[in-house]
Amino acid sequence: MRKKVSNKEFYNTAAGDCSHIPRMVFSALTVAVIVLLSLSCSFDYGVKKETSTRKIPDFVLKNTAYTIERTGEHAIIFTADTLEMFDSDHSALLDTVTFIQQDDSLRVLSSGSCSTAEINTNSRDAVLTGNIEVFSPSKGILLKAEVLNWDNSTSLLTGGAEGEVSIIYEDGSKIRGIGFRGDFSLNMFEFQKILGGGLHYE
Repeated sequence: MRKKVSNKEFYNTAAGDCSHIPRMVFSALTVAVIVLLSLSCSFDYGVKKETSTRKIPDFVLKNTAYTIERTGEHAIIFTADTLEMFDSDHSALLDTVTFIQQDDSLRVLSSGSCSTAEINTNSRDAVLTGNIEVFSPSKGILLKAEVLNWDNSTSLLTGGAEGEVSIIYEDGSKIRGIGFRGDFSLNMFEFQKILGGGLHYE
C-alpha cells in the first residue's frame, strides 16, 4: 500500500544528484558557501587608515587683509589669497601673501611677499616662509630668504642659525650668509657667518 504525501516532494541528494533541487534553493546554498569562504579568507594585515592631523580652522576668509598694529610704530598690512583663523592656537595662517608698511603720508617704508605667513594673534609675531622678498625703498635694500621670523616687540627679522639669507643693495652689492639678524628701521644687518658676496665702496 502506497502512502500518499500531500503537497510535498522528496529529493534524493545522497548520491550527489542535485538535478532536482529547485533553482532558488541551489542559489541560496551557493551564496551561503561564498559568504563562508569570504569570512574564512579575511586577514588583518595591520594596515590602518591614515587620519588627517591638520587642524580645522574656526573660519576662513578669501582675498582679505590682516593688520599688525604696532605701538608707536606704523602698522604692517598683510594681504592674502586665503586666511585661516585658529582661536585655540591664537594664530592666523595666511597663504599667497603680500605685505606693506607705510608712514602717515602713505609713503612706503617696506614691502614684500612670501608663500605663507603664520601670525600669533596675541604677540603679533610672525613666521614667513617660502620665496620671501622684503624691500625697503628708502634704504635701497632687498632681502631674500626661505624662512624669516618677525619679532613685533623688537622690530627684528631673524633667519635662524642655519637659514640662508641674501641682502642685495641697489648698487649691486650682495651678501649671503646664515644666522641673520636685522632691523630695517635702524638699517642694521648682521650675520653669524658670511657664505659669499661682498660690498662695493666708492
